[in-house]
Amino acid sequence: MSEYFNRKDPESWTVVDFLNECDLEPFNRKIDFYVKSLETFTKSDQVSKRERAQMLLDRYKKSPQPDRKNAREWEKKRSCTHTTISCISGTIKGSIYGGSFIGMQDSNKAKRTLNDYYRSVTPPSQIRATEHIHPHKRPRQDSYKIGPFNPLESDNEEEDSDNDDQKIKINPFNPLGSDCEQDSNNDGSDIKITNQLGSESERNSNNGEFIDSDDEEDSYDEPTKNPKTTTFDEYLGGTRETDWKLKDGRRFIDVLTKNTAELVKSVSMKSKKERTACTMSVIRLGLSSIIDLSSEFHNGMHIWFGNEWNDIKEKVYSQVNMIPNSFEGEIKTIIDTVEEMCGLYHYVDLREYLFKIKTKKNIPMVQQIATIYFHVIDKFLDNPYLFNDETGKRKNLSEMDYVINMIAPILNDVFSDVLDIVNLRWGETVSAISERRRKIDLRIVHKYKDVELSHTECAKAPTPAKAIRDCSKCLRTTKDVLDKFLKEDLSDETVKYSVILGIQFAGLDGQIIGVDLLDNGLYFGLEGTRFNLPAQLSNIKCLRNALEALYFFKENIVRNANVLPDPKKYNHSYSKIFRNNLESQVKAKHFKTEFIRPTYFTPKGQV
Repeated sequence: MSEYFNRKDPESWTVVDFLNECDLEPFNRKIDFYVKSLETFTKSDQVSKRERAQMLLDRYKKSPQPDRKNAREWEKKRSCTHTTISCISGTIKGSIYGGSFIGMQDSNKAKRTLNDYYRSVTPPSQIRATEHIHPHKRPRQDSYKIGPFNPLESDNEEEDSDNDDQKIKINPFNPLGSDCEQDSNNDGSDIKITNQLGSESERNSNNGEFIDSDDEEDSYDEPTKNPKTTTFDEYLGGTRETDWKLKDGRRFIDVLTKNTAELVKSVSMKSKKERTACTMSVIRLGLSSIIDLSSEFHNGMHIWFGNEWNDIKEKVYSQVNMIPNSFEGEIKTIIDTVEEMCGLYHYVDLREYLFKIKTKKNIPMVQQIATIYFHVIDKFLDNPYLFNDETGKRKNLSEMDYVINMIAPILNDVFSDVLDIVNLRWGETVSAISERRRKIDLRIVHKYKDVELSHTECAKAPTPAKAIRDCSKCLRTTKDVLDKFLKEDLSDETVKYSVILGIQFAGLDGQIIGVDLLDNGLYFGLEGTRFNLPAQLSNIKCLRNALEALYFFKENIVRNANVLPDPKKYNHSYSKIFRNNLESQVKAKHFKTEFIRPTYFTPKGQV
């Protein structure tokens, strides 16, 4: 892993020199390798290596991030040097066949350049009709000219309108990249989104306080509706009668739609540094039809619903349980004993007590609890300063340190008795939910069906801006899991309680989150239990609440896995051969199939 850094003198380490010698591809892997190597050397015993690694890490991560800019410049120059286009032939209709794009993950840039050329020589009247678009790939951003007018396109203030009842058309792929103008029709108007906000240099000048698209998003989900013909109201809402209304008669979804549209317009007028993480989080969730019940920060969603916000939360949580049960009986007795013996420092006797339980008891959950406590205590006896230093101050660790040493072992033990129906896939594996796949730290998937049951994201201790941004991302990926789950052939009774749970970790702190679809086009982001994993033996008591939350999380996943069709028939070799295609054609018939709405993810390289 550290061959380059061990071979070179620390004073000669630079990001460009590293990129020139690194054989990994694509570019993102090079950078990930570079950053992780530096993080490793910040803990080196050699002062020169440790100081140089920390300096380079600061140059890459901290504002003004000169090494991040140097790396991007290196990649741009390499793209121009190494990408070649050959054997291109165009048809009379303007479609492109043949040819090869050679380069390090730069073929898309070459294709865009070529598309720009063909667009420039094609009569404007023929562009929309003749462009060849692959059915599974997103068209170019500027091919969307949505709606008869654009409130984000003109500098004429006289054309602006404050009509609260306006109907809005929007490009769901990039509703933020625009300037605006607005019609003043009394019967409503439309918004179209066409231009990108901010230059690339603005988008890449993140200092940690605001959203950086490179870190926040790297893919998106295909909308289920055609954005060219879908109004903003239709994209988010629907027209079905509902009892999810405010006291003045307004539907929740209408309030969400209207305020999200107004916020999109407001943000599009602002500079990059005026768009805070809170605002961008609210917009992305609003465009995904999610009312986030944790959005109680400054200018969060709670202000849209005024004094009725707490009533809304009470109504939602009366239908969706997010409170785990407390341990009882034998498990409670075991945990009480563990905490008492730890308080008396009887660690050797405690290990023997737990070892007997985990090896002799035949009750899976009892064995798991004993195993988890045994491993945690053993780990801290082996290294008391695993997470904290001698003064009690938390060490500067990476997210992988927390995952490897605490989070993954505990979750693996919790799920050890249900691995016949679910798999835990660790390590930024890609999600198969969308065409452009997303990296997830932990995906829990059905063992025999291509159905994801939960997503978990891990990070080290974040800033407030990053915490809000990560929560927005977690809620939207969890919504994706829910949408895919609801496309299964389930019963009406089953989908009444269809909540999907996930976990958001920041170091040793965790929180259960959830998303449920409770009405036509109306999702709710749910707050679950917050918990802590122990950083040392002196705070072993926090593990009780953490395990109660994790077993609540497990119960939800196992329940959802069990309501899917019998997994055994998918495991039979003949079923895989003869019935695989038939099963994929079975469509859901339950009442929530019409409720599903698309999820918004920022297209790569955009704000």
